[in-house]
Amino acid sequence: MFRRIILLIAMLIIVISFIPLASQGLPPEKGYFNIQSGGETVGAAGYELSMSPRGWNLNGWTILSAKAGKSSKTMRMYVTAKLDGNMRLCLYELNVNDNMRFTAIYADNTVTVSVEMPKESHDSGTVQEKKSVSGVSDARSSQRRMETEDMRPSSAKENETDSKTQNATQNNEKPKTVDKQTRETLEAHMDIAPFILDANCFPLWPIFIKRVKLHGESSIQTLPILMPQIARITNITAQVGHSEPYRDKTAYRILFSSSEMEATAIVDSLNSRLYVIELPRNGLTAHYLSLIHI
Repeated sequence: MFRRIILLIAMLIIVISFIPLASQGLPPEKGYFNIQSGGETVGAAGYELSMSPRGWNLNGWTILSAKAGKSSKTMRMYVTAKLDGNMRLCLYELNVNDNMRFTAIYADNTVTVSVEMPKESHDSGTVQEKKSVSGVSDARSSQRRMETEDMRPSSAKENETDSKTQNATQNNEKPKTVDKQTRETLEAHMDIAPFILDANCFPLWPIFIKRVKLHGESSIQTLPILMPQIARITNITAQVGHSEPYRDKTAYRILFSSSEMEATAIVDSLNSRLYVIELPRNGLTAHYLSLIHI
């Protein structure tokens, strides 16, 4: 009888582990982060996670100032995603500086990634060729693409466009339009959809971290991730440390490592809310400002 009870409990634990998070009562949430480098504020990020009939919807943004020589450039990233009940990829869109868009889709056991950008950028060879999951990618290619972008605020670019359109109309000229080209950069077969992480896209971290198990015998976990900007699918390991105090909370420190990135996170022990995420390779640390129930 005792053995039967133990067996039933074990089976129940296994079943619960496969129940989507949406069915486990995880509340929707939204939060904001202050991004620092060398103790100075260089940006901010925000996200909002809401439930949908099929899983979760994510909306987020990152504004980041990066130094380029003696000057600085501002990178603006806006992300929307549709995720299944376990926070895995269904549809992902990332807009960078209003003129570059990355799209990732998981359907029919296949992951596809495409990028839309001005034709002149494609002609100069900055768009990667389509590759399989086994292809080797260069993370610096994403950085080079970012450096070719117009970093001005959207309002300034819109005013310039309106001025050019008005002048062209007065001179009986046709307004010039920017041709864009969409190119597939990755197609890969996967039996299970991956999770999403992307370079400098901070709204994805508090979502991804909710899939790391904080309690249990195994302190090291391996999770598949897709990084659309560099068209790369890889595994990332999460090593959960012992609980420790953080402000007036109890938290866990998690060390993440993959071929493409390293990170250290401080996470609430009860609800897996992200308080701090540090990216040492980029020299960036995002600190929690507020996390509010919807």
